[in-house]
Amino acid sequence: MGSITGMKDINATNIENSGKFILGNNLDTGTSGECIISNGANNPASWGTPVGSVVGPLTSGTNVNFTSGNPTWDGSVADTINSTFTDTTYQGGANITIDTTTNPDTINLNSVLTGMTGITYTGAGTNLTGGGGAGDETFCTYLDLTSGTNIFPPNIPVLPSNVYETSPGVYAMAFSQGIWVPNDDSSYYNYAIEDDFTSYLVAGRGKVLSTSLELQGFIHIPNGWRATKIFVDVRGSTGYQVSQTIIMYEVKTWSASNPVSGTYNYLGGSTTNNEYTLTATMDGQIDNAMWVEVNMTSTANYIAGGYVVLTKI
Repeated sequence: MGSITGMKDINATNIENSGKFILGNNLDTGTSGECIISNGANNPASWGTPVGSVVGPLTSGTNVNFTSGNPTWDGSVADTINSTFTDTTYQGGANITIDTTTNPDTINLNSVLTGMTGITYTGAGTNLTGGGGAGDETFCTYLDLTSGTNIFPPNIPVLPSNVYETSPGVYAMAFSQGIWVPNDDSSYYNYAIEDDFTSYLVAGRGKVLSTSLELQGFIHIPNGWRATKIFVDVRGSTGYQVSQTIIMYEVKTWSASNPVSGTYNYLGGSTTNNEYTLTATMDGQIDNAMWVEVNMTSTANYIAGGYVVLTKI
């Protein structure tokens, strides 16, 4: 058959060609592996890759396989990718929640580091870095709590022995009925503990054995803390509150001065069963204590302990 030149419409059952197919005004012969692509009605054909064809085959990796069993997929057959990973169990401890509504799941830490801003988690359970937090915390892999250079945020104080956080940011130091001793107005020891358990409402409390007696107690305020209030509990034999007069002083426990100078300062006076705000606060020192005097007026009154409200200096 002779060659045909120029623009010709061909209506044929077969087209046999041993040469090139050249497309477009630029006489584009395409590149290896490309096909003639229809671009729709009234648009010229071009070279390209058919939609849905795979140039590079997919290969199944760890925990993934194809339903057909083939190791790869090149688009020649319809197939399904399966995941064989079945370990989807997560466990959350205190203050940890897992949000399964997200993809992937999100692990949330709920106020674990409350008040310690600027801390960033950077490792697998070992590293913390600081960024302008309470003490501008720094990178660490080992935390030595015995070091004198450790800094705790002021809003998270280390509580001394017998000091309790009674409500957020409110601290109190407890004392018991064992602190009381009689004053020097009597020549015999007449303060005792009620151990008759038939009087169960006042059992374990202290009582005076004479009509009237002043009891004295001494409370050491911790170093770095300030006493601002006090409460003392006194009851009658039926368990009801009894109002007795109390007076507080700051008293010296020892002194290097010779002779000694002034030994006490007045902190205020009030009544029992009432949280009293001291007229003068008292800071804990190595050489002082709070002196509490309670005027007991009846052998039918029973005294227990109480507490001193503290603030961190």
